[in-house]
Parts: sequence; structure tokens; C-alpha cells
Amino acid sequence: MRLEERVEERKKVIAELEQRISELRKELNELENKKNLEGGIEGLKKVFERQGIPLEEGMKMLREVKDLREERNLLEDSIAKLKRETSEWGERAEQACLSALQLESRRKRLEKIVSGLSSAYH
Repeated sequence: MRLEERVEERKKVIAELEQRISELRKELNELENKKNLEGGIEGLKKVFERQGIPLEEGMKMLREVKDLREERNLLEDSIAKLKRETSEWGERAEQACLSALQLESRRKRLEKIVSGLSSAYH
């Protein structure tokens, strides 16, 4: 019985250590992300400074670029949609032309039949 109690105690200790390790890993990831973000901003600041652009103005430019990219994506989506619609309308126009040709052909046949019938009765 004493051995079983020690095993259970050790299992509890291991579980607590694993939980603590998990928490520390999570904290480390958060710190690394924060460091990367700060490093990214510092890197941007240095790039802007080398070009003689204040950080605020550079950030404003980046926001404008982001907005322009989003607008470009929306326009590309609209263009793709219009191309699909154009294709659909082209197919519809072809179908309408075929229907018109078929109707014209039927009209001509009926005209011949009517002409033939009226000649037979005159």
C-alpha cells in the first residue's frame, strides 16, 4: 500500500510539473511574440529613418498601402465576377441567336407550306 501511495503522489507531482511547463511555454510564446512585434516596429522605424521619413508618416503610408491592397482585391473580385457574367451573357446571346435562327427556319417552312396550300386551292 505504501508503494501505491508514493506512485500516486509522484503522478500528482508530475501532473503539476507538466501543467507548470505548459504555462511557462505559453508565457514564453507571448514574450517572443511581444519581442517580435517590438522588433518589427523598431525595424520599421529604422527603415523609415534611413529614408528620412518620420515613424508616424511611415505608419500612415503603410495603412494607406494596406487600404489600397484591400481595394485592389475588391476590384479584382469585381472584375472576376464581371468576366463570369460576361461569359454567361455571351452564352445566352448565342442561345438567343440559335433560337432566332430556328424560328426563322420554321417560319420559312410554314410560309412554303401555306404558299403550297394556297396554290393548290387557287
